[in-house]
Amino acid sequence: MKTMKTEMTRTGERESAVEERRPATRLVVANLYELSGGQFDITYSTTSITGKPLLNYQDATQTRNFSGDEIHTVQTDFGDVVSVFLERGREGGSTIFSLIVPRVNVAQGGSAHVRTHGIMTRQKILVPTPRGQETVNTITALNGMASEVQF
Repeated sequence: MKTMKTEMTRTGERESAVEERRPATRLVVANLYELSGGQFDITYSTTSITGKPLLNYQDATQTRNFSGDEIHTVQTDFGDVVSVFLERGREGGSTIFSLIVPRVNVAQGGSAHVRTHGIMTRQKILVPTPRGQETVNTITALNGMASEVQF
């Protein structure tokens, strides 16, 4: 798009120039998060070529890949909380990894640095149920990139 810009010079003469304007960059919400911190390397995509979300989890002892209904997502005011079961114990105890996914706006096809947190929840279920705390949460800072990609 071209516009005409007119300014006054020091001598009082009008000076005109044609100014080229670039269209505003279209912002979109990131759909791919590549994060690491502590012992974790996490890749999460809100969708994929199959239309399902994917979460790849890696720590010092294991690598796990989750998709679709294996990923539980809850929308909150501070972002989505995406959770996966790493272990479901026979006695009812479990280990859950949750990722806080902040909303990140990027240029179409672009990326931006992101900081967030991963939460490891260990739930102890004993029969009979003892008094006291049943879950222990460990919070780890994660850093990386949020991108918008086409699947």
